Amino acid sequence: QAACGSSSSSGSSSSSAATNASSNAGTSTALSVTAGVPAAGPNTPTRGGIINVAWQQEPPCLYGEWVQIGYLSQQYLEELVASGPNGSVTPMLATSWKASNGGKTYTFQIRKGVEFSDGTPLTAAVVVDNLKSWFSPNPATYNGYAESEIGNFYKDAVATGPHTVQINLTSPYYYLPSVLSQYALGIQSPKAIAAGATADCQDPIGTGPFEVVKWNHGVDVVLKKNPHYWQKGLPYVNGIVWKFVDDDTTRYASLQSGENDVVYNIPSPDWSNALTSDQVLRYNTGGTPFRLILATNWGPFANVLVRKAFGYAMNRPAAVTAAYSGSRVYNANGALGASTPDYDAALADAYTHTPSLANKLLDEAGWSKKNSAGIRVNSAGQELTIRLVYGLNMNVTQDDVNLFQIIQQEVKQVGFNVVLVPVPQATFFSSGAGWPGIPGKWNILPWYWVGRTPDNLHVTWAPTIGNQVNVNNPSGDFPVDNQIAEMVATSNPALRQKLVYQIQNIVYNQDALVFGISPLEVSLAITPKLHGVWQRDDVGEPVFTNAYFSK
Repeated sequence: QAACGSSSSSGSSSSSAATNASSNAGTSTALSVTAGVPAAGPNTPTRGGIINVAWQQEPPCLYGEWVQIGYLSQQYLEELVASGPNGSVTPMLATSWKASNGGKTYTFQIRKGVEFSDGTPLTAAVVVDNLKSWFSPNPATYNGYAESEIGNFYKDAVATGPHTVQINLTSPYYYLPSVLSQYALGIQSPKAIAAGATADCQDPIGTGPFEVVKWNHGVDVVLKKNPHYWQKGLPYVNGIVWKFVDDDTTRYASLQSGENDVVYNIPSPDWSNALTSDQVLRYNTGGTPFRLILATNWGPFANVLVRKAFGYAMNRPAAVTAAYSGSRVYNANGALGASTPDYDAALADAYTHTPSLANKLLDEAGWSKKNSAGIRVNSAGQELTIRLVYGLNMNVTQDDVNLFQIIQQEVKQVGFNVVLVPVPQATFFSSGAGWPGIPGKWNILPWYWVGRTPDNLHVTWAPTIGNQVNVNNPSGDFPVDNQIAEMVATSNPALRQKLVYQIQNIVYNQDALVFGISPLEVSLAITPKLHGVWQRDDVGEPVFTNAYFSK
């Protein structure tokens, strides 16, 4: 199951510039502070040293679909193409590509002279083997992210020359190059694929600037400089120690003490201090924002009037301000992140805080009475109870919990009883289409699917992925399948934008299926002695290829 993915932008035109993609910083998105801007330093980079990174979440595997894996895997895996500025796609392991056959065939020229960290040469045949493995029924190689993004379109891949790969689709798919730039689709050595899921999970083998030395479970992942890296002279540092520190306060304090050089997710109480004493990078990811997904197939939210009432009962801008103290920005539209192309800014005014309208809608929906505790009840005496289920330090932080508590009090004023239900990671992902592990027992799920383009709407709202029900949408509501099918196939920008606007209006404004909170944010506090760090214009992954220390 793809817990979170991303999808960037592309066109069907070819790109032929052999760009040094890894050293090109992506530009800031509309909601970024300094994302993509390398920290300034001496004109001549120094060599040596180990970067100590403190991250929040230890992933279940070092290769896979979840965005928390992607932040780490981008240090040792690379994709056919890279995410570039303003939704573009730039060369990486492929130097050029072109679309033909009405958008059903894409041909990629593979970069020559590239080796994996185990010394294996990169060839077209290796790339084809990777693509085939993603769609294999063998759980050792199956890639749920590839299935989510490409499964409805992928036919096969063929090596038509030593360094030429042809990908054939069953129907046109405008976003294919974009998808291939994503962290979950890194190209691996044949030895890693052949080793099987357990070994590959522990020790993936890529072409990136670093390679995995050892995963000390529960503590850190040790990376060293890849001696076979194709960008000669890079990286400058000798390695990275990627540590797992789940407490926000402890993690940030480790930067102040000098124990670590880079820390993830600056907590809101320390935001002001970080801006004055540290280098701060912040990337507000596109795709979908961090949002509240409402269950529409069971419970009170099966009634659209109740869903809309909940929207009007929340004062989301005030809650974001209070919970995050300026470290996060508000993103009202739950369908798309504000930095995503074709985001409909006009929907930002939908569901402004209007308790009187919330009360009116609840009365109309049959929740017209309140009990002695001020909670609404229906004619059968049932309380209007809403269960908000989340994974603490997994898909939410303590700051997010503070936000939930504020919303809990806001909606209580009109008679909602919101119960906060934290669950462990294993439970959260344990139940397939019924996730988060307690099907029928949740009413609100805070979640995201990050990326850079409206293709995220396809991932979250298409009714099927491959031959299965789309589990990336836990609400089970798919009201825009016709618009989705047309959106991904058309090469007409004006029509595509029109369809994207229609989809946003239906799932957020009309049907009240998702309520936005804020973009999924990747904030980094960096010691002043470390230079050249930037964030990839994909999901805000930190890039250390060009990083170096002051003497």
